[in-house]
Amino acid sequence: MKYRSQKVAYWFFATCMLLFSLQIIYGFIMGFAHMGMDGLHNIIPFHTARATHTNLLVMWLLAGFMGSAYYIIPEEAERELVSTKLAYLQLISFVAVGITAVIGFHFGWWEGRKFLEIPRPLDYLVVVNVLLFIYLIGATIWTGKRKTTTAMVLFFGLLTAALLYLPGMIPTDNQTMDSYWRWWVVHLWVEGVGN
Repeated sequence: MKYRSQKVAYWFFATCMLLFSLQIIYGFIMGFAHMGMDGLHNIIPFHTARATHTNLLVMWLLAGFMGSAYYIIPEEAERELVSTKLAYLQLISFVAVGITAVIGFHFGWWEGRKFLEIPRPLDYLVVVNVLLFIYLIGATIWTGKRKTTTAMVLFFGLLTAALLYLPGMIPTDNQTMDSYWRWWVVHLWVEGVGN
């Protein structure tokens, strides 16, 4: 590790592994339910387990992605992160939103839209969290000693990922339009930006 601020990445990776473990647990809960051994059904109904399982996937992928960016960008820019404290704050808020969403799923607080289940107030917090992340990465790059292709591609990929999350927040009563905007998030976000 060349820069002290890269230690932030460790906590993102640790969070990533914890969320991945929880996703596996919820996968087992659903697997046992499919086999007819759903003793937890009164506590964790199948639809709650499925929503939690798929959203934990998104969360651990994002945590790993953010941790990777916090590790790579200081070396690419040849400088420390602009604010390690804000990076830790961003992680704490990311985890708080995720915990709130998962607990909410267990108490029926969700939108019921496949892969976009988190309630609207949490959507806004996700956007604020991602904007803080983009600010930290962008400010580190723009004030760094060098600007590499890797850093630029990563920054603009992050920016695009944030922009493609927004269509899923467009309120509509029309199910066809809702599915269209959901398609923007699920497919363009994952397949267009993630690759």
